[in-house]
Amino acid sequence: MQKGKRLRALMLSMAVMSTAVFPTGDLSGIGPAPVEAKAANAARQVEALDRGVTAISVRGGIYVNWRFLGTDPANAVFNLYRDGVPVNTEPISGSTNYLDTAGSLASSYQVEMVVNGNAVEKSSAVTPYGGNYFDIPISIPAGGKTPSGQSYTYTANDASCADLDGDGQYEIVLKWLPTNAGDNMADGYRGNVYYDAYEMDGTQLWRINMGVNIRAGQHYTPFLVYDFDGDGYAEMVCKTADGTVDGAGNVIGTAGKDWRNGAGTIMDGPEYLTLFDGLTGAALDTINYEPSRGANGKVDKNYWGDDFGNRSERYLATVAYLNGVTPSVVMCRGYYKNYGIAAYDIVNKKFSKRWFFDTAASGNSAYIAQGNHNLATADCDGDGFDEIVYGGCTIDHNGRGLYSSGLGHGDALHVGDFLPDTPGLEIWTCCETSPYGACLRKASNGQVIFRWTAGGDTGRAIAGNFIDGNATAEFAASCSGDLVDGAGKKVANWSDITKWGQNFTIYWDGDLAQEALDRTMIDGYGKGRMLTAPGVSYINSTKSNCSLCADLFGDWREEIIWPIYDNTALRVFMTTDMTSYRIPTFMHDTQYRCQIATQNVGYNQPAHTSFFLDSTRPLPGQPNVYAVKAPSMEGTYFIKNAYSNLYLDVANGLADDGTNIQQHKFNGSYAQKFKIVKDAEGYYSIMTGASDYTSCVDVSNGSGADGTNIIQYTYWGGAPQKYRIKKNADGSVAFLTKASNFRSALDVYNWSKANGGNVDEWSYWGGTLQHWYLEPILDGTYYIQNAYSGLYMDVDNGLTENGTNVRQHKYNGSDAQKFRLEYRGDGYYTIYTGATQYTSCLDIPGDQDGDGANVWQWQYYGNSRQGFKFVANADGSYSILTQASGDTEAVEVYGWSKTNAANISQWSFLDGKNQHWKLVKAE
Repeated sequence: MQKGKRLRALMLSMAVMSTAVFPTGDLSGIGPAPVEAKAANAARQVEALDRGVTAISVRGGIYVNWRFLGTDPANAVFNLYRDGVPVNTEPISGSTNYLDTAGSLASSYQVEMVVNGNAVEKSSAVTPYGGNYFDIPISIPAGGKTPSGQSYTYTANDASCADLDGDGQYEIVLKWLPTNAGDNMADGYRGNVYYDAYEMDGTQLWRINMGVNIRAGQHYTPFLVYDFDGDGYAEMVCKTADGTVDGAGNVIGTAGKDWRNGAGTIMDGPEYLTLFDGLTGAALDTINYEPSRGANGKVDKNYWGDDFGNRSERYLATVAYLNGVTPSVVMCRGYYKNYGIAAYDIVNKKFSKRWFFDTAASGNSAYIAQGNHNLATADCDGDGFDEIVYGGCTIDHNGRGLYSSGLGHGDALHVGDFLPDTPGLEIWTCCETSPYGACLRKASNGQVIFRWTAGGDTGRAIAGNFIDGNATAEFAASCSGDLVDGAGKKVANWSDITKWGQNFTIYWDGDLAQEALDRTMIDGYGKGRMLTAPGVSYINSTKSNCSLCADLFGDWREEIIWPIYDNTALRVFMTTDMTSYRIPTFMHDTQYRCQIATQNVGYNQPAHTSFFLDSTRPLPGQPNVYAVKAPSMEGTYFIKNAYSNLYLDVANGLADDGTNIQQHKFNGSYAQKFKIVKDAEGYYSIMTGASDYTSCVDVSNGSGADGTNIIQYTYWGGAPQKYRIKKNADGSVAFLTKASNFRSALDVYNWSKANGGNVDEWSYWGGTLQHWYLEPILDGTYYIQNAYSGLYMDVDNGLTENGTNVRQHKYNGSDAQKFRLEYRGDGYYTIYTGATQYTSCLDIPGDQDGDGANVWQWQYYGNSRQGFKFVANADGSYSILTQASGDTEAVEVYGWSKTNAANISQWSFLDGKNQHWKLVKAE
C-alpha cells in the first residue's frame, strides 16, 4: 500500500536501540503555548502558489508544463490556450505537460483549470523561453581588502526560494561569499557575507550586509526563508551581530563595533538572531542568539570541546512543523560535542520561544557528539508533528530527545520513505566515527536496518529510487562501489549510474526514477549523461553542489540553479522531457518543502519527499494542506499617514496631469479617495478619485532618486505607476515603488505635519513617515454574513427599541438584517440598523468591556462605543474591530455557534472565522 507521510498509518515499530533515551530536555523560557494539532492528519499551512506555467522552445514545437497544486481538487482537469485559443481537444487529465507542435516563440500560453465541467481559474499568460535555461541577472558586491592586507572578491553561493512578495511565485535569496571564506579551523580575516533577494527576472529587492562580526564560511551562515507567520509573505531568519545592516539600511546592534581578534576570528561580543521582512529585507525583530558561546560571551572549552572558535562556531538551522500545522524556526549551534537547539514560532512579527534542547542538561548525555554537518526535518514517529533529525540522534517535536542512535557525527544525511512496504520513514547517513561506513536506520526509533563499516571516515552517502521497479530505494556511500537495496543487497555498481561521487538526487526526466546530480552534470541509471550544464560553476569546493535544486515551477520535477562563470547571473535549468505522470507539486509536501528550506545549511543535501515514487505503485494523493494567500489590497480607501495623521490628497481635487500629491486633514472629498487595483503581474496602481479613477499616483519621470515628487498622471501602466504594498506590524502599509526597483517608498517629505505637506519617494527605511493606514470606503447598505456560520447579522425580531439585542439568523431579507455603513473620518464606521430606518446603530454597552461584551442597538451618539473598524481579510471578508476596545477586540459569533439566534459579542481579536464577516450589497 502506498504510504505518504500525511496518510501514513500510525502503527510504527516499537523496537528501540539500547542507546535510546527519553529525557525531559530544557524547556525553560517557553512563551505562550501555541495551539497543538490534535490528530496526525491535521491540515498543514503551505504557500499559495500560482499555476507556475512554463513554456520552452524545443525541437518539434513548444513544451508547456504547469503545477498541479496540493490544494487543487483531485478531479481537476486542464485546458491549454495558445494566444487565447484552446490547443487541446480533450481536457488534459493524466499529466500537467503538453507539447504544442504548432507553437512558436511568438506564442503566448495560459492554463485553465476545470472542475466538474466548470472553468474555475485561468493562469496569467507566459511566453516561451528559447531553451532549457534562463538567466537571473545578479549584482556582485564590491570586493575589498582585509586588515591584514588580503584582497578578496565575491562569488555567488547557496540560494533558497520563497514567495517574498505574495504573488504566488518564488523569489530567490542568494548568499554571497568572499573568495577568502574559510573553514572555522583556520585563522584569518574574512570579507563580509551578503544576502540578496531577486525576482526571477533579476529585479533586486534588497541586500543585507552581515558585517565584520559574522565570519564567512560554510558553517557560519545558515539562513531560513519561509512564511513563518502565515500572512502570505515569507520572512528570512539568520544569525546576526553588531554592525549587520538590514535591507532598509538600518544597523543591528552597535554600528562600527569590531569584535575580531588579531587572528581574524570572532570569539567575543553579542550574538543575535534576526527576523527580516521578505519584501524589504528590513529587520522585524532581533533577540539574543541561543545558545551563546558561554558565560559572559566567552567560549566555554568544556562545553564545546575547544576554545579557539572551531566547534563553538558550527551552526545549523531548519524549518519544522512542530505543532503539526504551522512552521517554526529551529536554530542550532554545535555538533562535535555539546550542542543546543532552540525553537521559535513567529507571532506578530516577533520571535516566541517554544523550547530549547541542551545536551548538557540532565538526562541528555547520550545525545552528546551526535550532530552532523547537516540536519533534516520529518515526521519521524508518525504522530503528525515534525522531528529534527540531527545526525545520529533525533529530537522530538516537543523539544525532548526522541532517541540517540550512538552513530556519532557524519557528513551526509537523507531522510525519506525509502522502504515503502515498511511503516514509517528511514534515515541513511555516513559516519565519521569508528567503525565508520554508512547506516540505514528506522526514523522512528533508531533501530539499525543494515550497516556498512569501513577503515576510515566515510564522507559521502546518497539514497534514492535510481532504478524504477525495485521494491525499495537504493543506497550508496563513498566507502563502497556498490549500489544496494533496503536490505543491503547489491543490485548494481554506483558506476552504473555515474563515475562521479554521491552528491544530490534529482527528478529530471519523465519517469519516476531519480537521477544523480553532481558538479554541473546529471547522470541516470541506464541513461548515461543527461545534462552537462553549459556556462556555469558548481560551488562549495569539494562539496561540488549547485546553489539550489528544487521544484520551483512547472510540474513536479525539479529545477537547478547554478551561478554562471563570472557570477553576473544565476542560470536556472528546466527539464523538457514529456511525462505521463500527474503529481502534486513537491513544494506542497511539507517534508520536502522544509528540507528545501534547509538545503543551504552546512554540507548541502537534497530534499526527499515523504512518499515513495515508483511506476509499480499508486501515485500519491492530494496532501492534507491549506494555502495561505497574501491578502489582496484592492479596494477604495482613504489613506492616512501614520506620522502626521493627515490624509493622502490630490491638491485642490484637480483632475489634470501633473497635479501634486500632498497630505491634508480629512475632508472626505474625492480628492482623498483612492482605488487600489492589481494587475496580472501582481503590482498595484493607486487610482485617484479626483480623476474619476482614470489617473493614478505616479512617480515623476519614473525616477528612483530620493526626493522625487509624486504626482497624478493619466494611467498607462508603466513602472512609475506600479507599487508593491508591504504590510507592517502596526497594521499600516508601505507603498514600494517599481520606479526604484522597490528600494524606495512613498514618504512625507521632511517630517511635515502640515496641510499641503509634500509626498515624495524616499529610500525605504521603515519609519512612520512611510507607513500609511488604509481606511476602506465601504459606505453603503449591506447584509452582513458570518463567514463561519453562514448566518446573517440580525436585530432581534426587527425591534426599534434601545438595547435590542443583535444576533445571527438565517437569511430573510428583512430590514432587521440590513445595515448601513457610514465612514466617520477617524478610521471607524457607524453601523446603522435598518430595523430603525437607520436612526439607531450598533453599540457596545457602556457598562461592558472586554471579552463577551454584548453588541446591541442604541440611538446614535457618535461616541467610541459606536465606532467600528473594518479590516480586510484574504478571503474577501472583513474583521470588525471595536473602537471601544482600542481595536483589540472584534465582533464575533459567540461560542462558534451555527444556530439561529446565537448572540453576537466582542472578543479578543484572534482572526478566527467566527470573527470574519462578508458584506453583501442590499441596495
